[in-house]
Amino acid sequence: LGIAHDGSPPQTYVENNVGAEGCPASERYIMSPLIDIASSYKFSYCSAQQLYTFVG
Repeated sequence: LGIAHDGSPPQTYVENNVGAEGCPASERYIMSPLIDIASSYKFSYCSAQQLYTFVG
């Protein structure tokens, strides 16, 4: 869906994608490259914003 991992810059192939640099990977949401059972089933704010951009 063009969602960047938390802590990463925007995907260049998705128009108007804001990326996830504002959401640290250390918070360990589902799009974090780090794994943690406690929050791995939730999306960060940055991931949600990117999804809304993609879906339009």
